[in-house]
Amino acid sequence: MKYRKAIYTKVTEPAKIKLLIPYTKPTAQLQTVVDCIRIQAVQPVLVKTGPGNDYWTMIRDAWEEGDEFFIVEQDVIVWQGGLRQLDECPQDWCTFPTMCHGRMISTTLGCVKFGKQMIERNPGLLDDIETTWYHLDASIADKMGWPYIRPHAHWPPATHLNEVQWPDSISTRFMLERKIVWQSMEAGGEAIVKAVTSEANVLDGVTQDKE
Repeated sequence: MKYRKAIYTKVTEPAKIKLLIPYTKPTAQLQTVVDCIRIQAVQPVLVKTGPGNDYWTMIRDAWEEGDEFFIVEQDVIVWQGGLRQLDECPQDWCTFPTMCHGRMISTTLGCVKFGKQMIERNPGLLDDIETTWYHLDASIADKMGWPYIRPHAHWPPATHLNEVQWPDSISTRFMLERKIVWQSMEAGGEAIVKAVTSEANVLDGVTQDKE
């Protein structure tokens, strides 16, 4: 069912935090993610992204501006007080780990802060990395020098609402085929993705919606 309401982002007295939310379409879940940010006195900026390099372009443009910025992804919930903790931290590459393929990963872009000094030390960081959205977190971490240079991970972690990323031991609302599709796509298996989604009729969140 198509969500027909505009996403409300306004905060009357917002904190001086630049926070970007890349999103694919307005949903009730996205509004919940936004509200969990608004209640922390942060007014997010929504950036519409597609299946190409829009996500990469968003980060590249923010990087070129040279100022500190945050990213919270459209399916990640940040707990009350979490953004303030990142903002007040003197480290300039901070994350809240999020669940990814059943493991807590600190280098994801689910909730991350890129500080001004880090940006100044790494001009043009996005210029020669893989631009596909599902490779961006690993590409940025590799460019930064992972595993020798790591982000400053804060705890407790953020909550990933995408059940595809949860451990297999946790019962989910979605069939196994959807997880296979997702992992195949991240591995570059476009043909497999199309075949499995066609057979299983798994479209939401994996392939582009046709409206």
